[in-house]
Amino acid sequence: MMKILIIEDEEGIRNNMRTAYDWEQMGCEICGIVANALEAVEICLTQPPDLIISDIVMPGIDGIIFLKYIKERNPDIHFIIMTGHREFEYAKNAVNFGADAFMLKPIHYQELSQIILKISTILRNQNDEEKKQYEKEIILRKLLEGRLNNEMHSDSFVHAMLGKYQNPYCIAVLEPDGEAPRTPQYIQGLLSACIDLNIEDNCCFLKMNYEQIVAVISVSHKEIEWKTSIYNYFIALQQRIYDLFKITVSIGVSELLSGQQSMQEGYLQAKKSLSNRFFSGFNSIHFFASGGEDSFLDYYQILDTQQLFYDLLQNSSGIYLTEKAGNLLDQTIQTLGKNRAFIKSSILILATLCSKHIFNENKRQLASFMERHANFQAIVSSENIDNLKGVFLSILLDLSEYISVKKQTDKQIIIDRIVQYIEENYASNISLNDVAKVVFLSPGYLSALIPSITGNNFTEILTQTRIKHSIDLMKQNQLKNSVIARKVGFSQPQYFSHAFKKVTGYTPTEYRQTYL
Repeated sequence: MMKILIIEDEEGIRNNMRTAYDWEQMGCEICGIVANALEAVEICLTQPPDLIISDIVMPGIDGIIFLKYIKERNPDIHFIIMTGHREFEYAKNAVNFGADAFMLKPIHYQELSQIILKISTILRNQNDEEKKQYEKEIILRKLLEGRLNNEMHSDSFVHAMLGKYQNPYCIAVLEPDGEAPRTPQYIQGLLSACIDLNIEDNCCFLKMNYEQIVAVISVSHKEIEWKTSIYNYFIALQQRIYDLFKITVSIGVSELLSGQQSMQEGYLQAKKSLSNRFFSGFNSIHFFASGGEDSFLDYYQILDTQQLFYDLLQNSSGIYLTEKAGNLLDQTIQTLGKNRAFIKSSILILATLCSKHIFNENKRQLASFMERHANFQAIVSSENIDNLKGVFLSILLDLSEYISVKKQTDKQIIIDRIVQYIEENYASNISLNDVAKVVFLSPGYLSALIPSITGNNFTEILTQTRIKHSIDLMKQNQLKNSVIARKVGFSQPQYFSHAFKKVTGYTPTEYRQTYL
């Protein structure tokens, strides 16, 4: 039933409207009869009506302001505005704000009933359309997933809908790039943007999951350059989505198909096409191309390539290493074809083999290195080829740094690197274990090496560095000692005061009074 809310400040008119019709027989239900808009707002927020019949002149909020307020929050609610002769010109503004009709008082109830029935018919048709659209989406999902059974084929609605897909069509999969949200509400917003742009009504959009929107696009028999047409359509859609959401989407498109039995194949083709985003980057459009995509791992080729990278690590460093290794990596990737998973697995094997070769039998240092790089998970999760190259080259640079440390006979190089790390990270909660990972040596070895070279242990060097920077902060402004303590890495202000006096011979307050 259509739910109706009546707002009228005159009690007599409210009573007349309550008994004017057999509301149930009209297919209507009165969900509220109130005297002013304030009471009506609460009803609209808790149990929104389908139709509001409202006076225009009411105490507090008048009908026009109320209409505008409700329409901004729920544009699907219909309105009939009632007005006296004196407010007639003013009442006509109600149409501009979305009222379906306005009536002069005294009310002609036969005319009002005709308007109500007309609105009821509109709502019923809308509900029928929404139901059909929902059923259509369910059928399309089943087709795309290959789950449409024979019993469903016999349904007249299903049969009529499937007939549409005997003509040429293609399937497209749209997916947000990068770190775009994947919530149901966000994907629903993207879906609405897609539907709004579907001017020619030749495309059916639906959500397949929390990450993808699928489009089934009918293509005219006469449209020879169908790819150009589809490409231009999606370029416009990508721009619209960026304007609305400030994100990019990439799109994979199947080849031209016909017959509902090909729909699952088209969905798989579109998803496979979308995977080419890995090579081209974000905000891209890819059409399905068959053949030449299956690859097999030649382990001996990988071993040979690993040896080339190992030789580079032994003989190059810094910018020369990245340049030469980058060129070799490009050549390697070109030989691996267009299978994204195969490329990732090959690069992962290369990184692992190079690491094992460099660390040789030192399993402890290898484990520390693998932990530092999260077992190369960044390679597995790389979203495009440039990202993958960057991850692999960063691994090579870390291996190169280890080689240079290992080759140095002067232990001062190691100490310099430790001091540099402390200087860069003193404000954080760092430990000897963190430093050990940086120089690829064991904490036990470093605990003996550091004082033998510097005369101080790790904790003493860290504390001295923190106190030095705390003094710099005291000179620059009037920050409280507790604030300075946190800024230089002390979690306890009391310990900061104790450490400060141990290093300088003064408490922080005494130091300020004496030297600042």
